[in-house]
Amino acid sequence: ENFSSKGGIVFFNRFDEMVAVTNGITVSEHKDIASKVERRFPVTVSMGIGSGADALEAAQKASAAVQSLGSAQSPLRRSSVSAFSTSEEGRVEIAHLDIKNVTRLTDKEPVYVTSNLIITLQRELIEKFQAVRGLVFYLGGDNFMGVSAGLPREFYRGLYGYLVPIVGGVRISVANATRARRAAELATQGLDRLRKNGGEINMTSDNFVIQYK
Repeated sequence: ENFSSKGGIVFFNRFDEMVAVTNGITVSEHKDIASKVERRFPVTVSMGIGSGADALEAAQKASAAVQSLGSAQSPLRRSSVSAFSTSEEGRVEIAHLDIKNVTRLTDKEPVYVTSNLIITLQRELIEKFQAVRGLVFYLGGDNFMGVSAGLPREFYRGLYGYLVPIVGGVRISVANATRARRAAELATQGLDRLRKNGGEINMTSDNFVIQYK
């Protein structure tokens, strides 16, 4: 909520770890958000901030920043914010991927089988995005969201072609903006139009739309 109000977006990563895409948000604002969370909930927050030429580099620098505060179990790491190589400039690209027919699968297959498919798919997507210096996160249901500094259309065409034989169908909507939340909103709006019109938007043969704003 706090990051979203400033144009950022937060993804769950692993258990109590989260990854926030915070283009345009200052270090001071990061610190204010950490303080607000600690005042509202009985937790402490350790936060690392990093920027880079691509999403993967930024995530790596953010990890190094939080690791510089000490061990995860160290009391010195509690209520701390560390920033490595920060920048408030730059654009972010968000890709919203909607896997088709998963609901139909859950109606026929045991839940564990469906979960295994999603986990396997997530691992495949992580490897695909990491290979081009991007990140990808599972949103729940049959939705994933990719984060990058901007990838060529050929990457998404290739991703579409790779996924269709595995899952039977996929919709991909990509948007680019100065703030992550705005890019995510545009990508989701494009995806909604793909759902409504059966993919008859822009690159119809690929079931794919790019929006820029």
